[in-house]
Amino acid sequence: MASNENLRSYASISENGSILLGKNTVADGYHKGRKIGVFTHIHHDHAKFFTNALHECSAVFVSRPTLDLLAAFELAPDIGVPADTYFKGRHVHGIDFSDPILPMKHIREPDAGKCYADQITLHQARHILGSAQVEVVADDGVRAVYSGDFDYPGTTPVRCDVLVLDSTHGNPVFNAPVDADSLEARLIECVECELGAGNPVVVRAHTGQLQHAMSLLSKALAPNVSFISPKKNTRLIPVYQKYGMAIREVIPSESMRGENIADGAFPFVEFLTINDSKTDSEIAGRSAVFQLGGINMGSRTTIRQSRNKQYFVELGQHATYDNILKYVKGCSPDLVVADSHRSAWGQSLAGQIRDVLGIDAIAEPERRQGAA
Repeated sequence: MASNENLRSYASISENGSILLGKNTVADGYHKGRKIGVFTHIHHDHAKFFTNALHECSAVFVSRPTLDLLAAFELAPDIGVPADTYFKGRHVHGIDFSDPILPMKHIREPDAGKCYADQITLHQARHILGSAQVEVVADDGVRAVYSGDFDYPGTTPVRCDVLVLDSTHGNPVFNAPVDADSLEARLIECVECELGAGNPVVVRAHTGQLQHAMSLLSKALAPNVSFISPKKNTRLIPVYQKYGMAIREVIPSESMRGENIADGAFPFVEFLTINDSKTDSEIAGRSAVFQLGGINMGSRTTIRQSRNKQYFVELGQHATYDNILKYVKGCSPDLVVADSHRSAWGQSLAGQIRDVLGIDAIAEPERRQGAA
């Protein structure tokens, strides 16, 4: 087995946040000379270099749900082209979870057998639809795993020699327990109350969590409550429905029907991402706004009303601090590389892993600590 110092050559994080695994694989980014790309999910901080990877890599691998979502992002919403057809010829491959693949079999190049020895397996991660852990086994048997974004329990740890670890909640302040069922019931109750008072409702969340909210409220709210959302969000809905998420009709807000709903009689719910522009009713203070997915820093109040008709719902998609440590213990690595590119807590999390679990840990890339 490689020493911990040598293990660093099998798993590291570049200055631009790309995850280098095995001998020839790069995850959630691109890197000169790395010819196999993998992306864990569609969130921007992980997929922003997807186009770069298409140019740099000879093959890019994602889970099948992620492939469908990527195609839906790029296609016009009224074009029903299957993802495999859309990406044909662009060396992007959707692969099944827990099915090991040898990239060389997906590459038609004379030197494929020489250059693509890493074996890749994607394992499901509880975060959003399609999210994955990445397992890479080099030709000498060293096993590197990248957690990607994950929640725990719900994500099965993958045993490995070296682990690259998401550090989003890598500080003990992020340890408030969340009872998702009771929180969702309380969310439904608050939304129904606002609609009953004649207020339009806006739900804001990141992609993935937004569609979960659509499904949750589809089942809970009366059929006469209309749902609207920008076209860039509605084009993703068929993918979520394909993978078993029940979502009622969501009308594009730019359409004539959508505009009539927004300008007409209540009730309606508008679904927006965190970065979408404010609606006219939000600006005027008419809407009740529910923002999902905030970071709970120790408070046991997981749904709170900061001011009139403004709600913050701590329905997180990342593991709490204690559960990060449980996940690491389950992976049983000899070395942990904590991600300090996407989180300010990588360095402190590495220290806690060393002190609490007795596992060697470092943070990369090196950067200053600060508030999350």
